[in-house]
Amino acid sequence: MALARPLAGYYVEWARHYGLRADVLWAQMALETGDLAYGGQVRPSQNNFCGLKTTDGGGFASFPSVEAGVKAHVEHMAWYANPECVPGCGENDPRHLGPHGSNGWVEVVADLSGKWSTSERYAENLVARAGTLGL
Repeated sequence: MALARPLAGYYVEWARHYGLRADVLWAQMALETGDLAYGGQVRPSQNNFCGLKTTDGGGFASFPSVEAGVKAHVEHMAWYANPECVPGCGENDPRHLGPHGSNGWVEVVADLSGKWSTSERYAENLVARAGTLGL
């Protein structure tokens, strides 16, 4: 797949920048996009690799490039992982709303269940997906 190589490079670059694990973000992208087959609300042309804004009822987030979409995904996870975030966090993330509300922040992947997704099995599915990718 022609997209996989540059996509992987962006995940490695931006995950490193924000101090996150690229392998977990890659697994999340694979889970959220159905291994880039999509088929849900988000279309490939939107460069939205994690379903940003698909639950807000007000449309979906679109990004002008693959890199901008990856950066938004990584920024959004950085916001979940670190309430203080790092400089620049939120530049591309349309859901970066400042300090966390009742949803709280996450310390480990298991904390994503019920926060990143309404599914209580989200983290379990993410970890299973990471295993199938050989990560």
